[in-house]
Amino acid sequence: MDVTQLDQVEGFADFAFEAFGEVALVVNNAGIGQPRGSIIDVPMEDIRQVMDVNFFGVWNGCKVFGKRLTDQGTPAAIYNTSSENAYFVAVSNSASYVASKHVVHGMTDAFREEVPEFINVGVITPGFVGSEMIPEGFRGMAMAPDEFAAIILPQIRAGEFYVVSHGYNQVRIDDRYQAISDAFTKYAPRQEGDEKYDVRVLLAQMSRN
Repeated sequence: MDVTQLDQVEGFADFAFEAFGEVALVVNNAGIGQPRGSIIDVPMEDIRQVMDVNFFGVWNGCKVFGKRLTDQGTPAAIYNTSSENAYFVAVSNSASYVASKHVVHGMTDAFREEVPEFINVGVITPGFVGSEMIPEGFRGMAMAPDEFAAIILPQIRAGEFYVVSHGYNQVRIDDRYQAISDAFTKYAPRQEGDEKYDVRVLLAQMSRN
């Protein structure tokens, strides 16, 4: 199916429920790369295609199966495949791909607050895995798909939100979040009463009033 087409995703959901009676796990995994190039040079149609598949395709899967699994009413899970590129730029000159994976992570974070408690929502963040998306000449340098699957499957079964694999990613992530923390420490340090501007605190107060 073409995940960018909502009606095709709806048709796939019909097929899944007809075939199995119920659905316990959905993995929104479809994704594409982009021809490498700088933001100022990449054609807009290439950027839109990446976002259509990598973001709107995942959105369609969440929209369709989120409703179906809510109506089903039994424990289930939806996992969205993001990337290490959601945390840092792993592949330079691939801005639309990097952006699409940031968006998937943010959407998944928001989506898990919207569904009933019996639906678990999580994000899979692969590193360099030798999937068919990787040019054949480079696949031997990457983690084998079977090895990757063996790492992430127990995490999905355990209902983890962050499903991770490549340990060295921690180095890149720590560097990024240390830089963010340093900026706040220098320019916006915590002060007594600063929660008065926190949106979640304000919304919680409004809901109680």
